[in-house]
Amino acid sequence: MNGFEKRTRGKKYGILEAAAELFSERGIQKVSVAEIAAKACVSQVTLYKYFESKENLARCALEHYYNKLLQSFIDVIDNKLPFAEKIEQAFFVPMRKSTATASAFWDDAISEKLRDITIEYEQKLSPHMLRFIEQGYECGYFDKSYSAETLLFYFNVFGTNAMKQLETLQTAARKKQMYEELLSVFLYGVVGNHTKKE
Repeated sequence: MNGFEKRTRGKKYGILEAAAELFSERGIQKVSVAEIAAKACVSQVTLYKYFESKENLARCALEHYYNKLLQSFIDVIDNKLPFAEKIEQAFFVPMRKSTATASAFWDDAISEKLRDITIEYEQKLSPHMLRFIEQGYECGYFDKSYSAETLLFYFNVFGTNAMKQLETLQTAARKKQMYEELLSVFLYGVVGNHTKKE
């Protein structure tokens, strides 16, 4: 890769990072191309040169966002952490690190125009989730009487239905709080996570 290609790649990455951050904070409709260009330190002409339209940029930014989530998850399951810590790192830490209004991007992600990207991400995630489930079996965290396919389906049902229900809430902060609470109940049951108390 020559110097020009590196600069081009760097500019595209910067635009995607800026777009994903701003869309996460306020949602796609409330963010202007001018704001994204300013945050990425490029001109609007440059932005349109690489992405053609705001709609195309939104799609690329969501793919970028999902690719980072996927790589983070892979890094966690490849790590030699205790399984309980893997759950914490894979599911709860990313949520706590996100901004209070990060759910704005979730609403867009499950909208009709972008749902295909979300479905594609879930398909890419599935084999890694199966690896995660197998690790859970190995350390006795998941009940082997349930098949991996059943547990994967269980995870997918939670993800889809949780997002639909969160759409009905009015504030982003409340969405974030409820998502973390739902995730805790989903993973640990209503009795809670007692491993933290031991």
